[in-house]
Amino acid sequence: MGRTDQVKAVVALIKAHRNKWRISHRGKNLVAMAALGIDLDQILNEIYCGITWQDYVSGPEADRNGIPGPIWVFGMVIEEVECYLKFQIKRGNIIFWISTHPAEYPLHYPFKSY
Repeated sequence: MGRTDQVKAVVALIKAHRNKWRISHRGKNLVAMAALGIDLDQILNEIYCGITWQDYVSGPEADRNGIPGPIWVFGMVIEEVECYLKFQIKRGNIIFWISTHPAEYPLHYPFKSY
């Protein structure tokens, strides 16, 4: 499987398991939601409706804390702000959104054509 095929498969997997999405309640994510003027459900719906394989930034990577499941990073514009989206695919295809906040540095999208 080529890299683009792998990324397309991951996007298909996460979209197919929308009912298993969870989001970290870490402070940075909560502050971001308030700054963007949207709530938890809205940010997840924005991601679900908008994320594509071209939003890929990096991954899969191993979790540095040793938690099983690959870590992926994507980026997309939400409420006119480029956001950093990091998620982990856990056992049972639970999609755990670790980071959903404005990007703190420019993101590089290897598959996006400008």
